[in-house]
Amino acid sequence: MDDHDYGPNNSNRDFALKGTALELFRDYWANPSYGMPGVPGVFARVPLGDVELFLLDDRYHRDDDAAADPGRTMLGAAQLEWLKGALRDSRATFKLVANGSRMLSDRPSPESRGGEGWHNFPRERQAFLDWLATERIDGVFFLSGDIHYTHLTERERPGTYPLTELTCSPLTARVIPAHSRCARCP
Repeated sequence: MDDHDYGPNNSNRDFALKGTALELFRDYWANPSYGMPGVPGVFARVPLGDVELFLLDDRYHRDDDAAADPGRTMLGAAQLEWLKGALRDSRATFKLVANGSRMLSDRPSPESRGGEGWHNFPRERQAFLDWLATERIDGVFFLSGDIHYTHLTERERPGTYPLTELTCSPLTARVIPAHSRCARCP
């Protein structure tokens, strides 16, 4: 879910109308499920033959991107454990992890925070990536949005296949050539 599907720009778990946003999402999106018992949100698992979608909710439990707490979270502990269990249990060849914010990209850079994405939650992201490598989960591909142009990220991982993320928002967005720089783009 993108922040604008949830509430104001860059909304997080502090959004006062998050319960209303969840109700409206349920009214308009035919997810097979919405979170788990006792853990609200719009995350769900969708099997499609030899492909399985893992739809994440990066808003309902998200801490403020700029918070000083190094243990801050984008997904929340319960959703992250759900994702790990679902990926571990999946027998699909291709596991597509879809999220409203970028997952692998370090934009604007690994040294500076800015722009929305899992790079603003480095401990949570690194722990997940380490877990993914340790568990040797094959066939994982990330899909994301929120940056208003198309971007392909590849993250090399020693001893295993590289992880890839396609960021595309909106679907009609153009690709920014590597040799040029968009003044509006992070």
